[in-house]
Amino acid sequence: MGFSPVPSPISASWYRSCELTSVRYESGSVVIDLQDEDGRRWRLTFTRTQASRVTTEECAVETIAQLPKSGGLFATDESEWLDRLGKGQVHFLEKSRHFVLPCYDEVVEVVALDFSVEVPHDG
Repeated sequence: MGFSPVPSPISASWYRSCELTSVRYESGSVVIDLQDEDGRRWRLTFTRTQASRVTTEECAVETIAQLPKSGGLFATDESEWLDRLGKGQVHFLEKSRHFVLPCYDEVVEVVALDFSVEVPHDG
């Protein structure tokens, strides 16, 4: 399994380029605020989520090893985590993706069907 970059406007020349400012769960969505290496703020909203986790960078070595060397957001359709969640037995997981957002001190992972990236309106 490997992760591929997901096209987004987030500027990240290496996996620790972004600074995580918040992660929250709102009405079934995982909402992530971050600042990229150019100082721009972004809000990522993952909808129709099945799972999420935040791991310190030091403890996410196995996940980081699977990522390309540059980029701000990565995804795969096949992962051990998706398998453990029931892919192949739970019908809606067939279209879900395992997203990885590496930040300076944390690695955020989300299993979801959809996501969006926008400039936050609250600041």
